Amino acid sequence: MKRDSGSPDRPSWVEVSVKASAQAALFLTPLFHSLTGKGVQILDADEGMWDLIGWVPARRWTPRARRRILHWIRLLSRHFSYPQPPSLSERMDEPPPRIPKGERRFFRAFAATDRIWVSPQGRRRPPTPPDTVLLTLDVGQARGSGLHPATRSCLRLLQQLLEKERPERALDVGTGTGILALAAAKLGVPKVTAVDSDPHSVRIARRNVRTNGLVGRVRVQRRDIAQEGGRYPLVMANLPLKSLFRRTDALLHCLAPGGNLIVGGIWRKQEAKVRAHFSPPLQVVGRDQEVWWSALLLWRPLHPGPG
Repeated sequence: MKRDSGSPDRPSWVEVSVKASAQAALFLTPLFHSLTGKGVQILDADEGMWDLIGWVPARRWTPRARRRILHWIRLLSRHFSYPQPPSLSERMDEPPPRIPKGERRFFRAFAATDRIWVSPQGRRRPPTPPDTVLLTLDVGQARGSGLHPATRSCLRLLQQLLEKERPERALDVGTGTGILALAAAKLGVPKVTAVDSDPHSVRIARRNVRTNGLVGRVRVQRRDIAQEGGRYPLVMANLPLKSLFRRTDALLHCLAPGGNLIVGGIWRKQEAKVRAHFSPPLQVVGRDQEVWWSALLLWRPLHPGPG
């Protein structure tokens, strides 16, 4: 193994380890990848925590690199302190011959909202209260495990809306795993159409529809957006901002008068821009924020006013 030329007995690598909850680990893993360049070992720790272990060349483990990780740990600790805040440890040690590369999903059964639980396919289902909505997901490479704050914000708005009213049909644009479409169906929407232009996401979403026993209630289509004008009293779009703006006309075309549009994935500094973009013709009637992302609930008046 390589050693520092001036210190034959001193390992040339530093083992850097962070223990964090699933949500905090989700954000810390890319930082580890950029720092180590050799992949990250991800281990299931006790009490709902994960261990991220990476090996950094000693010459690169500078005070600045350490401060960078500590900065993100402090930042994430404000939002993800349960069951305990992220913590850092380090020691001089050589890496194993092979280090896993790629980002593993930090995915075990968890409560996405106070009513909606998400469980990975093949895992033992957790004991949940009688009124719990349980979604069983195969994630693959599709978006939407429910771990990301943007998805959970949309789920909370969806749950709040459907506790007050039950539209006859709904549309989920850029469905990914189908998590929003599945949640809408299990919360009482009789017919849900889910669309995505990515063939892998469509396969995963269809598989999740079958797994959750929703064949006939949730229809997954490979297309960018549905073409039916004014048909849907509920439209959901958890999309990156550029994709959301590019589809604005199509989303409005699908939304029925008196209907609701849930948009998510909004970076907090861009929320005012999104509000202005949709108003008019829509009105903001609800909002949910987690960490740096927010989701908006927009309503289309039955009789639009001037402008």
